[in-house]
Amino acid sequence: MEYLDPNYSKKHTRMLFLGYALIGILIIMVTTLFVLESQGYYINQGQIIQNSLVVTDSSPGSARVYVDGIQDGETAKRLKVPEGEHNIEIIKDGYRRWNKTLNFIGGKVEYLSYPLLIPNRLEPVQLETYQLIPEIYHNSNAKQIAIVEELETGTAQLSLVKDYDFQNTEIISITQDQSGAGISIVDWAEDLMLVLVESDTSKEYVVIDISDNNQVNTIELRARAEPKQLSVATDNSLFILYDDGQLHLADVGQEAAPSSVLATDVDSYDNNKDKLLYTRHSTAADSEEDIISTSVYMLEDLVEYTLLEVSGPAGLPHIMISEYDGDDYVSVVSADDGRIRIYKNPLQALAVDASPEIVSNAPLSGVSKLGLSVNNRSILAIHEGGQFIFDLRDALPFRAQLPAVNLDTVMWVGDHHLAAVDSNNQLVMWEFDGKNQVVLGEYGQHSLLFEHDREFFISLKPLGSGTVLEMIDLSPI
Repeated sequence: MEYLDPNYSKKHTRMLFLGYALIGILIIMVTTLFVLESQGYYINQGQIIQNSLVVTDSSPGSARVYVDGIQDGETAKRLKVPEGEHNIEIIKDGYRRWNKTLNFIGGKVEYLSYPLLIPNRLEPVQLETYQLIPEIYHNSNAKQIAIVEELETGTAQLSLVKDYDFQNTEIISITQDQSGAGISIVDWAEDLMLVLVESDTSKEYVVIDISDNNQVNTIELRARAEPKQLSVATDNSLFILYDDGQLHLADVGQEAAPSSVLATDVDSYDNNKDKLLYTRHSTAADSEEDIISTSVYMLEDLVEYTLLEVSGPAGLPHIMISEYDGDDYVSVVSADDGRIRIYKNPLQALAVDASPEIVSNAPLSGVSKLGLSVNNRSILAIHEGGQFIFDLRDALPFRAQLPAVNLDTVMWVGDHHLAAVDSNNQLVMWEFDGKNQVVLGEYGQHSLLFEHDREFFISLKPLGSGTVLEMIDLSPI
């Protein structure tokens, strides 16, 4: 019998091990092929080529996706696109088409989750009518709107709209007699609203605590001193810069303590909650050039750190401090050397005498405006050559020409779109890279604001002898 033959038994064992080895190799090969395919690799004419993975989405969703004119599913959709230049088009019935030509890199994941499809027909809905043109203020993160209206009696009225619900508007009473008074909102952060109340004979600043039944607290200012700049620091304090350069921290409340001096000789400042950034300048005795020192101030232990010092007569820099994804960012645009520097967590480095990390140090001249996207992901600089945007999440810069719009009206719409009004009062929207420009219509006569999630925008338009407040829906039809 063969199975009793020792040589046969050894041969059979070897054959089993060889079979197991071949099966193992086959499993490894198949697994490798699956892994490579999942990472976008494919074979073309004997060459292994890696695709780019493209994650598409749109608002609204369930829109058809076309790659170079060929449909490939609907949003949201993961696409494998060969490396190189390709056109992506997103189409949904009843909406304007979205398309963009991009150069895709093999092995890289490209996120196209921001396409906003605009309805072919925009249908405004009238919310309120006014005899005079009101002022509108927007706290997008809190989803609240404040409306300052001057009534026929000469009284200024402040109304608060929460969660964009115009059916439940709250009237905020600031003083006993507001006759002849003008109201303007200076700053609005979290639940604190800093308001300037002016009349022919008086001027005062008050803070309204929205979380505390709209409690109104008057701010005690320095005697015979004029505030140059004010802003909300925390839920119970303010920063106040006086015209003599003293920067104060003042408490909010009926029995607030006297303000404390944080710094002197300050030209301007910016803050993100209690984190402070400010500039000061001095002129050398033997020179006409200004030495501008831009400093980050750490409030916790009252230590001042010099972040940047530049020399030249060009003027004070633009400064901005912000927070994104748990990290602090400081943006400084210096006219002297024509650059924008964006620092990441500078205080952490300065506190140990280290050089701060610079995530962007790009040439930029003629800057007129700095701004942040809705969720602080992107930094915008409007300059004489167009727009410069730096995406903090992906650490990528984008430069583009601006449409022919009024630069004072440029605003963010979410994290990927901008909008502004042109000379014909037409509202124009475009994407962060300058592409997909679209004209929404004649909505630019007065105040404009976009809802936090881009579902609608609000506009003031003339109506007869008055003004109408309209809501224009951008949500799915």
